[in-house]
Amino acid sequence: GNSYQGWTTIRSLLRKSSNVGAYLVARDIGSDRNNKANTGSTYSKAVNEQKAATMIMENLENIGVTSLVWPEDDPVNNDMNFSALSLGGMKYGISPLEMAGAYTPLANEGTYMKPSFVRKITTSSGEVIYEHKDDGKKVMSERSA
Repeated sequence: GNSYQGWTTIRSLLRKSSNVGAYLVARDIGSDRNNKANTGSTYSKAVNEQKAATMIMENLENIGVTSLVWPEDDPVNNDMNFSALSLGGMKYGISPLEMAGAYTPLANEGTYMKPSFVRKITTSSGEVIYEHKDDGKKVMSERSA
């Protein structure tokens, strides 16, 4: 429900679609674990939000998201907004097809596979006219996946 859940795993946060959990996990991406303010704390207190947002955007592009708007492309209305990135509120959002593709590394031992609506087209006699081929791109370790 809408009450404090206590300690939990990232997997559980995803399953429950926890906005607060997503924000806190994403916020820690750019944190300096050696910073004195961060030692002995559950969540980082000293965070470089610019660094975290950049890392998130680079990872999103690495898994096939093409709709991101970088500050150099639009200095005013861009996706270098840490809160929006962690909760999915980017300027143009992510298409359902790209979102499906973003999950492929989790099911393919860390390898991104570009999604396709058409796998194969054959003639009535079985001749292959078109076949989608994708060797994939390693975007994370098997352990991370």
